[in-house]
Amino acid sequence: MALFLAIVTLAVAGAVVAIAVPAAVLELRSGANAAYAVHAYDAAETGAARTIAGWDPAWNTRSVGSDTTFVSLPAPVGGTRVSVALTRLNPTTWLIRSLGERVSPAGAVLARRLVSTLVRTVPADSAGADSLARRLRGHAWSLLY
Repeated sequence: MALFLAIVTLAVAGAVVAIAVPAAVLELRSGANAAYAVHAYDAAETGAARTIAGWDPAWNTRSVGSDTTFVSLPAPVGGTRVSVALTRLNPTTWLIRSLGERVSPAGAVLARRLVSTLVRTVPADSAGADSLARRLRGHAWSLLY
């Protein structure tokens, strides 16, 4: 009888392990994917913010409509990359699209986030303000894919 109980106990323990290990692996992958998504979103937000903070006055000479400038920025976090596209919508309004990606050491994309925001250029004031772009409140969005 003791041998039977020991075998049943081992079988139950084996079943618990067989169920728990795949669930734990799935939970680990889900957590890693969530962290990758946060890294990609952070990179995209940083790209948009750096573009606004480091606005190049030479961009103000671009034509309205079809002109898009791709800005290469350093990655804010290791394992991420950022690319920013500027589109001039009218003489004072710009669309900034910042794509942040979390990549593996081999270069495969693990997560990708796109952040877009509208920016209005304002002339520099007499005090010599160095930032010529201002983010429009409430006019930003992100795309998750």
